[in-house]
Amino acid sequence: MAEETAERRRIWEIFPELAKAVRKAHEEVGLYGHHDWPHAFRVGDVARQIGNNEYGRISFIGAFAGAAGLCHNVDRILQKKLNVGRREAPQEEVVKLLKNWLLKTDFCHPSRPGKDDLYFTEEVPTIINAILEHDGKDSPNDDQILICLKDADRVVNCRPELVMRSAQYYHELPTVDQINFDEDPTANYRNPKTVLKDIMMSSKEWGEENSPFCVRTRLAKKLIWDEKIGIPFFQRYLELLKKSLEMEGLYPWPSDLPSPMPSENPSAA
Repeated sequence: MAEETAERRRIWEIFPELAKAVRKAHEEVGLYGHHDWPHAFRVGDVARQIGNNEYGRISFIGAFAGAAGLCHNVDRILQKKLNVGRREAPQEEVVKLLKNWLLKTDFCHPSRPGKDDLYFTEEVPTIINAILEHDGKDSPNDDQILICLKDADRVVNCRPELVMRSAQYYHELPTVDQINFDEDPTANYRNPKTVLKDIMMSSKEWGEENSPFCVRTRLAKKLIWDEKIGIPFFQRYLELLKKSLEMEGLYPWPSDLPSPMPSENPSAA
């Protein structure tokens, strides 16, 4: 019964002071977009579940990965606070803020009883490294905490609100290319051309085995391919979109109509 109770505890219940500090940091800089504090809480809890499932609760990998997940928006917070590009936030400032948060966990202890000087446990550098590297490509050198964090972030990103998040991030792009849909060969991850392409490309990238950004753990694979809220949801979304356009006479795209997409060279139009 004790093990079941521990498993039901969410990551913000396991690390309440850390969760409070993370939430406060988001609120102080007004980070309420597609990387808000509920996103961090979700990634943290999924990372905890993945770690426990893949490596066992006794390994504590789930707890370490969960703490990393709670903190993984740190670069987004500093980006907003310093008004710089996400990758322009100084790493020393990122690490400083992370250590300040982790002071509020069991990963930090006094060097001797009754002393004020503190030291971090040996897991902290690995947790910090996972946070710094979590958006990179998969590597055979990734450690267990990093694998759990990468997988958790991809699982949580691959949920129905990806539709809204992509639209929010790419608000200046056309919503859909009614001719090519998600098959435009000139579109790519950095330049998706449409909101729909970003949605479909991102969801596929996280779930396809040959992708360098594919989830690797058992539980992550199960969660990302969940029939109701995972990758199949976006496949149904695309088919529903085509069905609605078909009912309105625009699928397939009529040959007597010009392309609905903006010109690649507007000055020549």
